[in-house]
Amino acid sequence: MYAIRYEEVRCMLVSKFPYLVHFIIDKRKHLIEIFAVFHTSRNPKIWSKRKERR
Repeated sequence: MYAIRYEEVRCMLVSKFPYLVHFIIDKRKHLIEIFAVFHTSRNPKIWSKRKERR
């Protein structure tokens, strides 16, 4: 439903608010994992540090 933007990470714009939700979909486990909810004025590369922690 949402396009892949970074590797396997997808982004969803939250309506009425300037936020992007960064997430992946694991089809094998039927799971959605959210990495970050960021204001759109922030640098999107910041969230990648969160992904490295997993």
